[in-house]
Amino acid sequence: MSGGACGYNIINADEKYAAALSGALFNEGQSCGQCYKITCNSQSGSKFCRDGSTVTVVATSFFPSERALLSDSSDTKLENEHFHLSQSAWNEISLDESKVVPVLYQRVPCIKQGGVKFTINGQAFFMVVLISNVAGDGSIKSVSIKGSNTSWIVMSRNSGANWHSNACLKEQSISFSVTLTDGQNLKFEDVVPENWSFGQTYSSPNPMQFNN
Repeated sequence: MSGGACGYNIINADEKYAAALSGALFNEGQSCGQCYKITCNSQSGSKFCRDGSTVTVVATSFFPSERALLSDSSDTKLENEHFHLSQSAWNEISLDESKVVPVLYQRVPCIKQGGVKFTINGQAFFMVVLISNVAGDGSIKSVSIKGSNTSWIVMSRNSGANWHSNACLKEQSISFSVTLTDGQNLKFEDVVPENWSFGQTYSSPNPMQFNN
């Protein structure tokens, strides 16, 4: 499940709690980074639930429902709300005999260790920034970027948690203004140094992180 439609590079312990969302929940990538507490709904009559068990997962990818696949349509109205869990997360709420179980779910704040991470990719006049390790609401509504020699520039969602700009910011320190879907905003001033390079990840200093 590493990578996925959101673009996160999730490995080791993080991958245990990764989940792909159906189109009805994925919302064309706007739900990337959101956290959900999932409970197997034993009151539905399913005999495959682990009683009283819950698991908290983070949205990292997209997984269309069988109904949507059979229809060969991108219409999210054909999608049920469902989660495709990593095996470890699945085993925490369900017995292994079943592939599908009814669940109850709710959005919960994301709890993260360390600062917000900015991974710089692209090329001279097309910068793509993956923003990850976002606490609180988890999902991002808008991003602006600023070089040490520029004013603020609004970025566009490239795909999932990737945001892009056509600005050339070579040999400039870079700042970001990030607004979450719940309205929280933080400005990460000069979080990327002027000697930055493509392919590198830069983190905001602790405790600069969104509220849970």
